[in-house]
Amino acid sequence: MIRRATALAATVLALTLLLPATSALAALSLASSANGTFGVTLNGVDQTPAFTFRVRALNPSPYVNTGYHLTISAPALTGPASRTIATGAIQSVTSACTAGCGTATANTVGYPLTIPTGAPVTFFSTPANTGQGTYRITPTVSLMVPANARAGTYTTTITTAIVAGP
Repeated sequence: MIRRATALAATVLALTLLLPATSALAALSLASSANGTFGVTLNGVDQTPAFTFRVRALNPSPYVNTGYHLTISAPALTGPASRTIATGAIQSVTSACTAGCGTATANTVGYPLTIPTGAPVTFFSTPANTGQGTYRITPTVSLMVPANARAGTYTTTITTAIVAGP
């Protein structure tokens, strides 16, 4: 009889959020509110933990009335011995106006949305004549950690941008 031993090990997944220093449009800006870090205890079974991160979109008066959208991309998470884990998928996004609220945003993006490793994709979009003010935008991301993941710290850099127009 062969007995398989399952080792339990903690894997820490660290995410760094990069934002452009200045927007191409002076009226629109984007800032990070928090970096995401979370842990997973490896147990020999595929796991799908979820985490959130926040960005702040600022569209002050006089505001860009063409609407705006937020884009995202990230390379795979890299860990021990150059092993990788896919960056996951955005499951949902919430938004809340925190200051200078005008017409509320009406996000037009459908989920789930895979976070790409190449060209950025839109993860939040507000139509023309909406989104005035400062909005806290919080994506919830799920990440598939395979059963055979090696214990250690895995990192990636999530890049987001704000672009005028829906």
